Amino acid sequence: VTAVLKVANMVQFYIRTISEVLTSGSQVEQRLTDIHASVVSQFHRRLLDLAEELEESDAEVPSELDAPPSARRLLALLAELGVAFQESLIPDSVKEVAFRPVLEVSQRFSDQPSAIPSDRLIWHA
Repeated sequence: VTAVLKVANMVQFYIRTISEVLTSGSQVEQRLTDIHASVVSQFHRRLLDLAEELEESDAEVPSELDAPPSARRLLALLAELGVAFQESLIPDSVKEVAFRPVLEVSQRFSDQPSAIPSDRLIWHA
């Protein structure tokens, strides 16, 4: 998922760079725009597929204070995506819009009831 995001950011950077050099609507710009739309669509699909996979994974009750494995995987992915967005060469205003799908997926998990029995929770939201 992170690699697809990096490709999308790279293509977005080239679109912005080329649009400053070539006339607006050039074939190169249009081709890159089409590629970018395709890559972003694939990123969204992969992100949603991953979210569904994590939702369907067996809810393991963690021992002691450990987070469930699915939560650890999701947090690791979110950390990777955050770094990829931070390091991208696109303007912050574009980053904010592009990061929304990531936030939506993470919101899906925070809205779900916990699979951990309430007597094993330390704090409640």
